[in-house]
Amino acid sequence: MEKSIAPASAPTLAPTFRVQTLAVHLGLALLRVHLSELLRDAVFAEDERLRANDAIYQMEDTKRLQVWQRNVGRVLSERQLAHAIAQREQRGRTSDYAAELVAACEEQAFTAETGLSYAELLRL
Repeated sequence: MEKSIAPASAPTLAPTFRVQTLAVHLGLALLRVHLSELLRDAVFAEDERLRANDAIYQMEDTKRLQVWQRNVGRVLSERQLAHAIAQREQRGRTSDYAAELVAACEEQAFTAETGLSYAELLRL
């Protein structure tokens, strides 16, 4: 009894439409994850996050999701800038604050050394 060996065949690739479909679904998944990560920033309200995530996960068009990604990134940077400006105005600029601290320390040192404040010195 002689065993015959079947000739080896080269592995075949999946049909192109399946590969393309997989790539589209992977691209959609990555876009959705990235958009969700952008929306986690504190500048977005909870209701905005919920509505946006709902819309993101229902959308199947990669081009529209890319537009969303650009727009969400733009809104995020604008809101972060506005938040930083509001905080700076609330606290004052760091250099101004540091200069005020230095002046206050110098006045305290002068008062400790001479027993006079700057106002009392001016009245002399």
